[in-house]
Amino acid sequence: AKKPAENYEELLKKGIQAICIADSFDNKFIPLYNTSNKNPSCLMPVVNVPNIHYVIEFLLMNEVKEIFVATARTIESRLINLSEKKLQGARIKVVATTSGALSFGDALREVAEMNLVKDDFLVVRGDIITNIVLEDAFKMHYHVK
Repeated sequence: AKKPAENYEELLKKGIQAICIADSFDNKFIPLYNTSNKNPSCLMPVVNVPNIHYVIEFLLMNEVKEIFVATARTIESRLINLSEKKLQGARIKVVATTSGALSFGDALREVAEMNLVKDDFLVVRGDIITNIVLEDAFKMHYHVK
């Protein structure tokens, strides 16, 4: 097995990975996004663009090179057009979780069992909108690690 990165610069060289959990596992916004086609919150449009595209832009802005979008099989087909795309040198892969994933943690455990992640990684929800720069957070992580 390869040795894990010891600092942020080394992680950048290896390529930062991210897991985006596309399912929200809650029902707070059901009146807005759960219409007849049962869209998850990550597909809810914000300025006519599905929310997941803003999440991907955020990850690309933070130099993520590989993004795994984990979602339930029931909506996998609606996200599959993201799969295997290369955006700014990053690879995006949609992976399906089983219907047994009832929480964010369950979905994350399923992705961990797929052995896709090779080093330290980011985990984000599929319905966030942010533009925070994570470089300082990564550096602090390696400082205390």
